[in-house]
Amino acid sequence: MHTTKHQILLSCLNWGLGHATRCIPVIKELVKLNAEVTLSAEGGGKAILQQHFPDLRFVEIPGVEIKYPRKGSMALSMIAQMPGILRSISREHDHLEMLIDRFGFTHVISDNRYGLFSPRVKTAFICHQVNIMTPAHLNFLQPVLKYLHKKRIEKFNELWIPDIDSADNLSGELSGHDHISIPVRHPGVLSRFEASADVSEKKYDYIALLSGPEPQRSMIENKLLPLLKKTGKRSLLVKGKPEENHITTDGYPEIVPSISDDLLRKILHPETCLIARPGYSTLMDVAVLRHRNLILIPTPGQTEQEYLAERLKTKYGVKIVKQDELNDLPEKNTVSQLDIGTQPSNIQSVLKRFLETEDI
Repeated sequence: MHTTKHQILLSCLNWGLGHATRCIPVIKELVKLNAEVTLSAEGGGKAILQQHFPDLRFVEIPGVEIKYPRKGSMALSMIAQMPGILRSISREHDHLEMLIDRFGFTHVISDNRYGLFSPRVKTAFICHQVNIMTPAHLNFLQPVLKYLHKKRIEKFNELWIPDIDSADNLSGELSGHDHISIPVRHPGVLSRFEASADVSEKKYDYIALLSGPEPQRSMIENKLLPLLKKTGKRSLLVKGKPEENHITTDGYPEIVPSISDDLLRKILHPETCLIARPGYSTLMDVAVLRHRNLILIPTPGQTEQEYLAERLKTKYGVKIVKQDELNDLPEKNTVSQLDIGTQPSNIQSVLKRFLETEDI
């Protein structure tokens, strides 16, 4: 290692909270390695990283603004927005070059921000969805999307897939990378949580964890609130809006804008039913916590979540409910096993190799 500190910029995509939360263990390890870390995030992701790392510097990098459809295919919506997305990526890249001049960054770690590459410094790209899933009627587009995605990823020096390097992984076909020519690293399952054997007293029958982009985040909130109330059970709804102030509510469900990692781990009793989107970061958290009482509600039109949910249903018997069919909540849905995410993290060795190797 050099005697001088490495100057690291880490930035994550503003798409729900998952890209920020899965960067938390990466940032913690960078701090342990005595690196000088600067962060860049927006919206709720920025709020949650500021809560975890109040002493670190934050810089602004205007990101890609993606509009989520209320109905229909996310893939078609993305295609329609592609000209604006490409312009935003180009602006990201220009902004990064300016920040390198200003702050002297030596390394950049980008979680799904495609513009944050540079020929002047070493860069790593974090992504679990190397193969972009399309709806069945758009399968003819997959070879083109695969090629275009490959070209974007290969602008970076390394690809980090937050998963284990095994056929028994969490991401399945999403993370296939045989076509990628740059070095591919597997830091393991990246979660803001650490596994614990402690079991607290059961406080809630249901905990609903919300996240993701609007308007779908609000739509699922509006669906779940009356259903949780209808059960008459003790319930907690976490809005996934850490930038909002706490709201006092009477009775159940209790509603909070966000929840600390420690508190969620303490109140997530084995008999508590966890309701969540099958976003990849959420699934990594569930895998590390080894929570088996689970209901997944995929975001309509988001093929990646639908694929991950179906994979867990087939492999472990996890309950899936479509959002437009969400009329009641089952009392219990404990699966027989959930052994994903039990392998130790490999992030320390990935980071050491990234920082110590000088070639770009």
